[in-house]
Amino acid sequence: TDFGCLYGNKRITEYRNKTKFCCTPNNLITLGTDILQSLGIKYIFVDESHTIIGDAEYRHLVMGNFCSKLKEFIRAGIKVILLSGSPLNEFYYMYDNDLDLRFIKVKKESPYEKTLTIKHYETKEDKYTDLINDISDALIAGYKCFVPTNMGDLYVKKISNSVKLRYPELSTASITYYTKNHSSEKLNEDITIDGNIDNANIVFAGVSLSVGVDINYTGKCRIFFPDRVPDYNIEQFSARLRKTD
Repeated sequence: TDFGCLYGNKRITEYRNKTKFCCTPNNLITLGTDILQSLGIKYIFVDESHTIIGDAEYRHLVMGNFCSKLKEFIRAGIKVILLSGSPLNEFYYMYDNDLDLRFIKVKKESPYEKTLTIKHYETKEDKYTDLINDISDALIAGYKCFVPTNMGDLYVKKISNSVKLRYPELSTASITYYTKNHSSEKLNEDITIDGNIDNANIVFAGVSLSVGVDINYTGKCRIFFPDRVPDYNIEQFSARLRKTD
């Protein structure tokens, strides 16, 4: 009851009776010391702190102001806690900026199995064809499929139509593209609010799904990465599936 989360259309002024709240790095740089002190906020938890270094969508917006904001809050007596399940070198960046950091590493074992298969292709056409075949076969076998990509709507439509043509029984497959531009669509609202993918067969996803969204589905899932991605993105997307192999 003493904890708030700053996300979506939430405003910091809604947390007048809270002393702690959580936000992402891009939200943190919009806050001012005066308003935090007037609300009585004493602790800020910055979730997915690695995005200030590793995520291109945040990096150009956040990097320059992040450390100065941290110093400002710390000088005002507000404690800042950085949280990350896949830390990069953002902590060394903080050290270079003379911030007084203390590291606490928590190792959490997962009962679920995560395996990775890497494929090499001679041509883009070979990769495209194999992706269509693999997604189609996974759907026929009863899997939900995630396809992280920032290639845009036209690319998603091409993949979707090719999958639906592969097997007649896939012609009615339910497909969504989880991006900020499609956030108001029903299937995407289900994911954001409840972590629910029961009504989707394929979830294409931009980087916004790689952080802060937990999928509660307990059935069979597979993730296909059609683009080049850094290793931490693979870990981030697999971590969204908290309740299944």
